Amino acid sequence: MAHIRAGEIELWLRSLPLARSTCAKIRNVMSVLFNHGLRHELLDRNPVQWVRQSAKRKRIPAFLEIEEVQMLLGALDVRERTIVLLDVVTAASLLRSKIVRPKVRRTRSQTTERASSCKQSLKKQP
Repeated sequence: MAHIRAGEIELWLRSLPLARSTCAKIRNVMSVLFNHGLRHELLDRNPVQWVRQSAKRKRIPAFLEIEEVQMLLGALDVRERTIVLLDVVTAASLLRSKIVRPKVRRTRSQTTERASSCKQSLKKQP
């Protein structure tokens, strides 16, 4: 364990045929394990703390057009059609919440006013 270096771990993680987010999760689990070893004085250091691992997507996911979903649904049996419909509806609602949701922009004075009103309401509670 004393011979493991951060660079070696990075190279190993990059060599895995997995998504970046999966590699980031592996890195996090390894870090927890090394920290456990440090806590119980089994190890002297945690080389994983210096490992850089991005969880960003490599590419933007492709979305089906409505016509493509309709063609797919026409070719599926009832069980598979239900699964696809659930997936389409769930994805659509997630996208709508991210795209359509209006961004609230507050000025500094509005933020200060809101913070002070929250503090006042907390003081009034028993």
